[in-house]
Amino acid sequence: MTELNKYCSNRHGGWLSLVLLPIWLCGCADLWAGEAFFGALAEGFSSTSLSEGIKAGERMFTIYDTPEICRGPQPSRLVARDDHIPVQVGSFFRLQDLSIVALNGAGEVMRPVPLILDTNATYDLIDTSDFRLSGEGIRTLRPGKFQILIRPYCSRPPGSPEPKIMVYYTVK
Repeated sequence: MTELNKYCSNRHGGWLSLVLLPIWLCGCADLWAGEAFFGALAEGFSSTSLSEGIKAGERMFTIYDTPEICRGPQPSRLVARDDHIPVQVGSFFRLQDLSIVALNGAGEVMRPVPLILDTNATYDLIDTSDFRLSGEGIRTLRPGKFQILIRPYCSRPPGSPEPKIMVYYTVK
């Protein structure tokens, strides 16, 4: 019996277990289903057109950069050239090959805006150590599916919707 179980059953008559167990089960349900939460993958800048890739890296921004890079208008929408990308097991893919443009309220392409790239890929599906150390890209390890969520780095005014875009990868 774990310390938590002893504490919950002995000290509080079991009622704490009834409260904590559903919370714990709900929090782990996604992991049991084989899907992980979205975690940080990279930071970067949007493209200036759909014919060029984004600029991306592991940690491109610091807290000291934020006032400067977040100056100016924020995008109303993000658009990707491709939102479904097939990759082969054992091959490398580069985030810089993604083409994401930021659009203003009038639908015009904006200057490059800072982005955050998050993924729900698990460590056994992609190997990001190659991306971080050598710059070759991210290597796929086994067949499966994952997503990369791209969103603006800069915060938005309360109540305004955040533009996001999802890119779906299928590893075969």
